[in-house]
Amino acid sequence: MTKPIVRHIMVLLMLLLVAFSSCTQPGKPVGATPLNDTDTIIAKVMSDSGEAVISRLSNKQIDSLNFRIIHHYSENFNFMVKADSLMLVPMLEDLEIDTQYIYHDEVIVVANHTIVHGDSIDSVWVKVASDRLALGWIREKDLLQGVVPDDIISIMIDTLSNSRVIWMIGLLGLGVVAFLIQKGRRRKLLLLQHDQMDSFYPILFLILIALMATIYATIQNYMPWYWQEFYFHPSLNPSVLPLNLAVLVTIVWAVLAVFLATIDDIHHCFDIADSVYCTLELLAFGMLVYLFFSWTTLIFIGYILLPLFIFGCIYYYVKRVRRRFKCGKCGKRIHSKGKCPYCGSENK
Repeated sequence: MTKPIVRHIMVLLMLLLVAFSSCTQPGKPVGATPLNDTDTIIAKVMSDSGEAVISRLSNKQIDSLNFRIIHHYSENFNFMVKADSLMLVPMLEDLEIDTQYIYHDEVIVVANHTIVHGDSIDSVWVKVASDRLALGWIREKDLLQGVVPDDIISIMIDTLSNSRVIWMIGLLGLGVVAFLIQKGRRRKLLLLQHDQMDSFYPILFLILIALMATIYATIQNYMPWYWQEFYFHPSLNPSVLPLNLAVLVTIVWAVLAVFLATIDDIHHCFDIADSVYCTLELLAFGMLVYLFFSWTTLIFIGYILLPLFIFGCIYYYVKRVRRRFKCGKCGKRIHSKGKCPYCGSENK
């Protein structure tokens, strides 16, 4: 079995592993669980017995259910403080006395929430507590600006969102550096040197990036509730997510698997220095594709350009990249029959 076939099988196994792993953690059954947890109530309401469940709820449980659906969190939800500090007031009746503070990296829990109709700044107040016995109220607006859900995925989303300009410019800058180095060496981009690498993985990587950018922009701009819900309750298991988020997470997994396969192909086709340059070129191309489809989706043009882009990528691979034949003399892979570009012999 040749090495390319082995790599293809490895990528397929990785994708199958993701698919099977998404089915190993089924959701918790809700039939026998008492109605004492807001997420459990939501699961029951969304089931066939929703009306019967609502009739059994108290007014407080209905208020908690409404708050959980609108605000995406409720009592006993954990946050981690990302601000330097946040001020808490012990009583809503007096906002000036005995203030307490919670500090950076502290984990806090939501204890209660209420509506203050006379507050012109923010009518929603949230009561939180920390493990230092700090307990008090804070406006929801101030709270959410200074905290992040206490989940590694949520923290990563928040970090990448707040620093996206930096890492996007960084990736594009590294790609430009790689291009200038190749230009100085009077060589074309390594990704375009199909006589050395005829892999389909770079093309597939760019196609998946375009799909990911389009779906992500669609969810962010036209279905924001789903993205906010995912931010507060993230999962890398597609089987427990709504269809739109499940497709997005599946494509993210596929992007990672195909990227690793592309790196492996690059490593087998170039030396170490050229492998680094080619990887930087790939990342820069990927970032350009991501930005292009993220922006064009906002004005609906992206939905028209996406199938054209996919068709163009596949057409380019078939016509310019794929090497279907081998030279009968030197054994090199060639694009079509005829004169071998390596040894000059005729292949019929």
